[in-house]
Amino acid sequence: MQNQRRVACGTCHTRKVKCDAATVGIPCSNCRKANDSNCHLHVKRTRASNALRNHGHPQPIQAAVPGRRTAGTGHGEASGPIVDSEHRGHVETGPFAIAPGEAFKTSLVEFVEQPSGLRPPIDKDSRVTYTGNSLSNLNLLKRASGMNDGSSHHASNRVSHQSVSYEPDRLPVEALQLPEKQTVDRLLEAYFTHVSPGFPVVDEVRFMAQYKARDPSNPPSLLLLQAILMAGAHVLTESSGRQALKATFFRRAKMLIDSRFERNRDTVVQAALLLATHIDGIEDVCANDWYWVHYASTVALGLGMHRDAEPSTLVPHNKRMWRRVFWLLFSSDVALALQYGRPQSIHLQDCDVCPITRADFEECGTGTHVDFVMLNIELATVVSEAIRRQFRPNVDNASRKQALHEADAQLARWSQDLPDCLRLRPTLTLDMYASLLHLNYNTILILLHRPQPRTGAAEADMTKEDGNICSAAASHVQSLLEGLRERQSLIYAPGNIVHVCFSALIQLSLEVVHMGNPLLSTAARRRYDSVLETLRQICSIWPQANPVYYYFEHKRSILKQSLNGYEAPEQTPTDNSMQGPGIVRMSEPLVQRELDSHGDIVNDMDWQGILGSLQPEDSDSSRLFGDWAEWQERYWHGTDLEALSTGEDLTMGNI
Repeated sequence: MQNQRRVACGTCHTRKVKCDAATVGIPCSNCRKANDSNCHLHVKRTRASNALRNHGHPQPIQAAVPGRRTAGTGHGEASGPIVDSEHRGHVETGPFAIAPGEAFKTSLVEFVEQPSGLRPPIDKDSRVTYTGNSLSNLNLLKRASGMNDGSSHHASNRVSHQSVSYEPDRLPVEALQLPEKQTVDRLLEAYFTHVSPGFPVVDEVRFMAQYKARDPSNPPSLLLLQAILMAGAHVLTESSGRQALKATFFRRAKMLIDSRFERNRDTVVQAALLLATHIDGIEDVCANDWYWVHYASTVALGLGMHRDAEPSTLVPHNKRMWRRVFWLLFSSDVALALQYGRPQSIHLQDCDVCPITRADFEECGTGTHVDFVMLNIELATVVSEAIRRQFRPNVDNASRKQALHEADAQLARWSQDLPDCLRLRPTLTLDMYASLLHLNYNTILILLHRPQPRTGAAEADMTKEDGNICSAAASHVQSLLEGLRERQSLIYAPGNIVHVCFSALIQLSLEVVHMGNPLLSTAARRRYDSVLETLRQICSIWPQANPVYYYFEHKRSILKQSLNGYEAPEQTPTDNSMQGPGIVRMSEPLVQRELDSHGDIVNDMDWQGILGSLQPEDSDSSRLFGDWAEWQERYWHGTDLEALSTGEDLTMGNI
């Protein structure tokens, strides 16, 4: 009888309430009252079997009869799942695990034949299923069953963690580790102060309320927390430890994604967008921003974020969050299309999602720059259409000119309708987000109007008007970048600032060579040197700037040799500033100042010590678990350590 009292379903085990599954069977009384059809028995594993599974191949778990002691257990507890005679059978683990009771096999029946009058709300505890358009078999079956309410988003039963995770037993314990609470608090503050206002992927109010409450029934996402810590580390740490600290949090978040640890797939989209801000090597197709933005697009389109969710039962908070995240994802997709010249993964012709509104930022915090975000999304919408019409394969010359003319008209209207706080004015008085907005705008003008290296009659396509537009835009870019550099705000600029410098330097190098007037050529050289100096400082912030910087530094020396009487300016980097394996170091760290009302950064933490404490000492999982358990007991009381050791239902509720 002692063993029977230990038996509980997964829901009751998570809620830590008494369960009578051993006596009444599945579903238990609590799940029957809650109308929960996803009731299944909680699987317990000993630490020894879990360690063995971490070092070897996953083995099938044998079913045990209630009350019978299984060999190898020391306290009379079954080492495998306990099922009654009705549900007894072989239970598998691994990527294609089936929940006890074979709930996986009946999931389609339950979803399609759900009563038409039953429309449960889709909240954080639900699993949303997007049925697609009319071509989808699932969409057809759902409409045939009487669900003709115009919605393509439906609630479905929550799937067992073992059924959706890829070998959850093999999740490295390092992915569950966090630094000390003081460090986490500082990184969160840095993220919501300097990153989130211009890229509000996460609802600050909701996330921080979950984080501070430490309520196991309403926890923040561990995946999202690791991604936020990575983004916060970018603006809080000095250059010597920034990349190493970001890499640590990036690796842990990627472990959680690879193991399909996070059940809420909209959270996966948010985390992937944040991971796109980290450079994980020189590969730009299978890693880095291109990979992660398109990974986020794949998950978002699978969820149906691109469709109007108003007719669905998504809770209001999720509707607002979906719209905001989708449009941020779309703007990131367009920015990458401009940067790499590759196809977009999101096409607005396939979308009917509602336009973003100010109400969608309701829980993003008071510091959010709503106007900047909305205008940047509006700019991305204009550019997306221009790219599709002007740069698609086999476009004829007349169509390209017409598309460029229409894009210019739309861009002019966009610029004229800017609010006063975001209009272009002397750069030293310009807000940082206004500077970023105009940097994006002028870079787009350069990309759309610059001459193309074509042959024959097509060379005449570059008109004097196009040249004037590119020259004026490059001048604005140089001035805006110089303003950010003088205000020491480069650390807060997003990664696409490297592409901004890249585009401006190409245009300015052409002006240096082709300006016939010596005065104009000298002015172009000064602007070129100014942008190059900005790029030199960016190298210690964004590693991808290094090859671009070295290319234009090499080109600068060639230009110097070809132009008589040209002397290098004093800000030319010295040999000492160009030492090191791929990182350009400045004479002074860019971040060495106190946090005040202007948003400067405190730099009084031992980041090298934090980096050392984040690295696991060895690969022994039991030792890592011991360190994790000790940390948990110290900072987060009430932890269900047994649930952590089993690898089941690992959520921030236990942290």
